[in-house]
Amino acid sequence: DVVDFLLSLVDKSLLFVDEGVGGEPRFTLLETIHEFAHEMFVSSGEEDLIRTRHAAYFAGLAERFSREVRGAGQGVWHARLQAERANLSAALSWSLAAPDPGTGLRLAAALMEHWYYHGTLEDARWAELALDKAADAQPALRAPVYNSVGTLYHNLGDMPRVAALHRQAADLFRQVGDERNAAWSLMFVSIAGSENPDQIDACLATTQHSLATLRRLGAK
Repeated sequence: DVVDFLLSLVDKSLLFVDEGVGGEPRFTLLETIHEFAHEMFVSSGEEDLIRTRHAAYFAGLAERFSREVRGAGQGVWHARLQAERANLSAALSWSLAAPDPGTGLRLAAALMEHWYYHGTLEDARWAELALDKAADAQPALRAPVYNSVGTLYHNLGDMPRVAALHRQAADLFRQVGDERNAAWSLMFVSIAGSENPDQIDACLATTQHSLATLRRLGAK
């Protein structure tokens, strides 16, 4: 029924369909129709419900990305998330402002790998909000948020911020018994600190310790 309804809107030129990443169809609206539809959406009384479902869907998509992105489909996955930038921003904006920001924190944590390669200053807005909301979260959720935001700032070149966030992430990962991710976070601390000649020896020692931990655990 949903497909038939969408195709009927395409026939009436109220929706347009293009080929998306991997051949998936993407539906778009003219801006004027989009504005009218948004007004109707807000007045429907279902905005909270639909935005909550929208955020949950994109949190799930990002978590699937984080599990599968290092496989053969890496390029396709990154392209898919790039195509969904507007949806991801909308989902982060809504879910991080919700009384329970758990969905937004899940989403921010799952975007780590994408932010590492494609993070922007616009993403930093949501990253900072996620850090603020994560302050009261349990360590098991706070750690991956700090880890994710730290990788974003690595892409943006803010090495002092990278070191501080990944050091916090490593401490939190240790609290929950996650040695592997603690070791990866410390690798980022070393990378960030290596720009300071006075810290080279300490960074080298941290790197060697982290690599030994990852070899022992089986790096993933």
